[in-house]
Amino acid sequence: MAIALIILLPLLLWLGITVLWIGAGLFAGTFVYFFLLYLLGIPLLAAAGGIAVALMIWAALLR
Repeated sequence: MAIALIILLPLLLWLGITVLWIGAGLFAGTFVYFFLLYLLGIPLLAAAGGIAVALMIWAALLR
């Protein structure tokens, strides 16, 4: 069991780091999208877009 864990540890670390970077990128993208719409004077559309993108991100991550 310990040998299997030692062999799989780099893979698990790589997957974890990859998921963290994907999550950070999606969060940053959502924030920029929301901020640009808010700056353009469309706060309601910005809020709706931000919520929709956040829901799509969670749906993709929990799939």
